[in-house]
Amino acid sequence: LPVAMGQRGAGGLADRIRELTRRDEANGYCADCGAANPSYLCYHYGTLVCGTCAAVHRDAKRRVKPLAEATFDDVARVETVGNDRCNRKFLAKWNSRDFPQPPIGNAEKIREFIWLKYEGSWVKPKTAPPTPAPAP
Repeated sequence: LPVAMGQRGAGGLADRIRELTRRDEANGYCADCGAANPSYLCYHYGTLVCGTCAAVHRDAKRRVKPLAEATFDDVARVETVGNDRCNRKFLAKWNSRDFPQPPIGNAEKIREFIWLKYEGSWVKPKTAPPTPAPAP
């Protein structure tokens, strides 16, 4: 069973959480929308996310919790993956011109972006060629 902060070495766990952002600058920003100082952990992807993105992940039935409630196992997961590694995998084919990063706090755009990032496709749908005008 994972050990919660209050049960064993809360100071050590808090230090490990702070070290996540010191060691990797990408962890100082939400893995999905770029908001500064994310306060949630998405265990499923091993990332740190903001409250807006945490709600989207929670709605998708992914394990998310506030950093204040993180366990040693939770922190170990982020230490193993982290925002940079996760984004290198899921954003490898992303084109910001076709799919711009959503504005921070815009839940609807963030929901769409997260779906595209983790479950959808970065392939821009091809538009049908214009239909020729009927002959007079």
